[in-house]
Amino acid sequence: MLNYVWIALVLIGVLAAAGSDIYDASTNRYRNGEQIELAYDSVSAGSGTVSCTTKYFDKFYGVELKDVPDTMTYAASVSRDTATVMLGESAPEVWKIMAKEAGNPDRIKAVIKRKSDNQLFFYFPLLRWSRQRLCSMR
Repeated sequence: MLNYVWIALVLIGVLAAAGSDIYDASTNRYRNGEQIELAYDSVSAGSGTVSCTTKYFDKFYGVELKDVPDTMTYAASVSRDTATVMLGESAPEVWKIMAKEAGNPDRIKAVIKRKSDNQLFFYFPLLRWSRQRLCSMR
């Protein structure tokens, strides 16, 4: 009888994990493969700040950020084809999870698709099978 209880518990755990991963993949929670656009202000060669409005961020990720300024600004270093955004305590939870899953909770790297005078268009790394849950999704 105890074997059936253990089998049931294992199956419930596997189904719960698979269900949340399938949900993440079907809703594209972390916007894998989608290009994000951030304003870029160069301070010196290769470094500066990136920023976006909270409204744009909310629409892009499908979240509703609370207690944040209308424009979010973060330090960034930019090379020819890579941007590294330095995250702080005020960074959105989505980016914190993406950075932690990529291996460095303090910064997130992105591949630059194209640049204009004061705009960067880039892709964040693909995130699948996240071990963390994003609670503030709509």
